[in-house]
Amino acid sequence: MRILLDCRTVPVFDAETVVLWQFSDEQQLTGVNAAIDQQLGGALSRLMAAASWRADSCAKLLCASKLKPDASVLLVGLGPSDLITPDVFAAALHVAVHAIRSSAASAATFTLPCDLDLRTGAAQLLEILAAAELACELRLICAPADQEEVLKGLQQTKVKLKRDLNVSIAVRL
Repeated sequence: MRILLDCRTVPVFDAETVVLWQFSDEQQLTGVNAAIDQQLGGALSRLMAAASWRADSCAKLLCASKLKPDASVLLVGLGPSDLITPDVFAAALHVAVHAIRSSAASAATFTLPCDLDLRTGAAQLLEILAAAELACELRLICAPADQEEVLKGLQQTKVKLKRDLNVSIAVRL
């Protein structure tokens, strides 16, 4: 399994499935979610404004885009931000993995929730993705300022999972 850690200032959203996490009490998109929404012409903001999407824990919504017909966004709910725990994130990750596997995506890009410890979140992400053995390209987007913590979490988990799983990590700056 190869995972590309993408730390560019503006995330590039191409022909793939992008997994975004959202809290149920989140009123406005920020960070990576806002950047992806802008590339989708505000489609996610309109969903939130219309109240047609509620980010309850482990809820999921797969959205296609007219602006990027070969791409989709998988919104996964995390419930209230003050109740986020590693277990809640792990459950949501399993929901995302199942949805990606069901959609037969050729590439998947993940983000990390903003209210979760970056090192812990990256470690969980890698552990669950390695166990899932997804047959697609995997990318993790993070802000340049978060690169060091995210990379530490990925590397620690890679060692923990043992080298025989053939996990490689590449970094794009």
